Amino acid sequence: MELKRYLAAPMLALLVATSACDDGLTEINRNPNEPEDVPSANLLINAIRTTIGGTYGTHGVWAGLYLTNIWSQQIAQVAYNDEDKYIPRPAQVDGIWDQMYTGPLADYKWIKDKAEAEGDDNLWAVAQIMSMYVFHYLTDVYGAIPFSEALGGAENPHPKYDPQPEVYDGILAGLKAAAAKIDPSASTSSWAGADPIYGGDMEAWRKFANSLRLRVAMRMSAADPAKARAEFVDAYNAGVFESNDDNALMHWGSAYLDENPRYDYYYNQDRYDFAMSKAMIDKLVDLNDPRLPIYADPARADGQYRGLQNGKTPSDINLTVNHISSIGAYFLKADAPSDIMTYAEVLFLAAEAAAKGWIAGDPADLYRQAITASMKRYGIAQADIDAYLAQPSVAYSLDNLYEQKWIALFLNGPEGWAEQRRTGIPVLTPAVGDKIPARLYYPSGEQLYNPENWASAGGKDVTLWTKMWWMAN
Repeated sequence: MELKRYLAAPMLALLVATSACDDGLTEINRNPNEPEDVPSANLLINAIRTTIGGTYGTHGVWAGLYLTNIWSQQIAQVAYNDEDKYIPRPAQVDGIWDQMYTGPLADYKWIKDKAEAEGDDNLWAVAQIMSMYVFHYLTDVYGAIPFSEALGGAENPHPKYDPQPEVYDGILAGLKAAAAKIDPSASTSSWAGADPIYGGDMEAWRKFANSLRLRVAMRMSAADPAKARAEFVDAYNAGVFESNDDNALMHWGSAYLDENPRYDYYYNQDRYDFAMSKAMIDKLVDLNDPRLPIYADPARADGQYRGLQNGKTPSDINLTVNHISSIGAYFLKADAPSDIMTYAEVLFLAAEAAAKGWIAGDPADLYRQAITASMKRYGIAQADIDAYLAQPSVAYSLDNLYEQKWIALFLNGPEGWAEQRRTGIPVLTPAVGDKIPARLYYPSGEQLYNPENWASAGGKDVTLWTKMWWMAN
């Protein structure tokens, strides 16, 4: 982050010096092969890819597989399992923060400034929605973060840390502002091809903005129930996902460098450091869940579905990697989409809101619809869904709702981890100690370059076990 904070100052000095001694050589010294103004479309697709994939994106390898997916205990590490024992590598702690602030967030700000200058409200709204998505991710990973003063460059190299309640208020306001700017009738043809989520469909983006507001509002429901309820109801009435066709998915391709990060890790890099967790496999088996053969492949050694206890390696239990179920082949395809937000999640949120009395509707019916939406995505037959829902072990209750949501959020690491922290469901067996991590501590660079604001946010007192503002448990 420090690099971007200070980049503007030397660049400004260079521009002043250049203009002061320009003797008509500007055109001679200009490189015709180096564009001075990057097209918005180029920057947009790169920003979204880096947000979701990249080295430290929300669904990338180092932030996803190595941290949030294992701390939600949906998968486990079969080797080099420091993270599974709650020992994140410093490069990961620093990398998420640094990449998001200096990469996508800086890009989205540039896109918004350019879109505003050009009068492209729809492009502005897309960049704004994605900015709020990133800020929500960052605050749920670190707690208090630079928000209101973030991205100031040399004008403010030491941004303050906003308390998490204020960050949440800003995110909710930012998403609402984005939805209000959207004009589905306006052309998006100049950049739609650079939108790997909705291809420039602004009605879909509007629903996504409102649906994200549901997620943010529900997350804060225990900490500020009145505000949460008002925001949830307002967003719900404004129009949210209505079917799986509305799902916010990062669409990857089959060409090299355009592949899902999991595929790249497993096949291009020939790495096999992750497999299914015992928590997930046991739950799917116990519930006779038809998603089992989609989420997991049978163990190669004996054809059994078997998960690994988080914090253990196969050799710890006298087995080999071939005795542990792999992540299902569906999720390791080059073009397997990354779930940013789905209709099933919206239905789970609506079911919980109905149970709280925030919206009209039968929470049990919405709960069943949510499970159905999750299974329909994978082509599971209606008869199998009906049989699943008829089991007493799947009958509606708030605890079952939270558990089913955790299952449906498979490999959406940020949400799986956040929702387990919020609800305490499912009850997980910590790999070490008596609890799973509540957050990451702050990057080391912040103590060096922004010490006063770092200290005001807790500094060294912030540990993996420091609870988030919104955590009820």
